Amino acid sequence: MSQEVSFVAEEINSIVKDILESLLASVTYQHSRISQLTEQVIEEVLKKLVAQKRPYKYLVSAVIMQRTGAGLHTACSAFWDTTSDGVAVVRWENRSIYCVVTIFGVAI
Repeated sequence: MSQEVSFVAEEINSIVKDILESLLASVTYQHSRISQLTEQVIEEVLKKLVAQKRPYKYLVSAVIMQRTGAGLHTACSAFWDTTSDGVAVVRWENRSIYCVVTIFGVAI
């Protein structure tokens, strides 16, 4: 698979970090807004990835939680073609929010 159509986690991470910075950097945790913010993160990530017009199906998961010092452990697994498919995980935080976005890219 050529470089321009391969799943490059570092590229995806950069895109997601930019989105999280623009959407969440100045946000203070409010439980009533988290559902909306989570949807917004997922929509923006998908929009940017699809705009690249690469031959992939994307699955995006986002978790936003209040940053209180509590631990968070997540895991995921897939059975796929390791030469063309991939996963990227972005961890991001500010003073009151902790966010984890997971993106699976499955080659078409």
